[in-house]
Amino acid sequence: MNDIASSLEQEFTTHAQADRDAYIAELKRLEAAGRGSVEITPHSVGLPVLFGGAGAAVLYGALSSRHLTTMEVLLFSLLGLALLSSLWMMFGPRKPCYTLCEEGIRVRGGDLTPWDSISDWRVNETRYSFLPISVALVLNYEAGFTPPPLKRPFSVGVTRHNRKTGEYVTDLTLYTGPKGMSVAQLTERINDCHMAAQARAELARLG
Repeated sequence: MNDIASSLEQEFTTHAQADRDAYIAELKRLEAAGRGSVEITPHSVGLPVLFGGAGAAVLYGALSSRHLTTMEVLLFSLLGLALLSSLWMMFGPRKPCYTLCEEGIRVRGGDLTPWDSISDWRVNETRYSFLPISVALVLNYEAGFTPPPLKRPFSVGVTRHNRKTGEYVTDLTLYTGPKGMSVAQLTERINDCHMAAQARAELARLG
């Protein structure tokens, strides 16, 4: 009877150690997947082409028309040039909106938001017909955490405060999407970084 009990105890210990080793191996895999940093830069194609084409048509129509007054030609020309200027979104240099790093999310011109302060997040894509309009990263914070102020234009980054719950939510918007990656790839990268931070904390707890 003692031999059976001893055998069962040894088997249980072996399985427990195997489970622990497998758990630690999975944590290390998650941690490795979120290493490094990635700058997320806005990039536009569809909207600049649409507005730029409309601007070229308006400008051509204004300059070639014989039925418009001088003032009307001037106004339509200014409108066409304004629409043409949207091509800058496609060809002009764009600075990163935020950076995904091992420690958290660093917004350009602002402070770092640690991963452990983010309770939940999601990526929202806005499209009009077949044209992408914007891609927004929405961050929900842990209760009691006050996010650092955003030094960004209101249309690009905004933090809202729910006075009833006391919680904060931040929107970081890209027009019309992330450069060099799809929305799915952006979502996957954010998930990798967030999971890696949690795995890193758990590995530290396990020693």
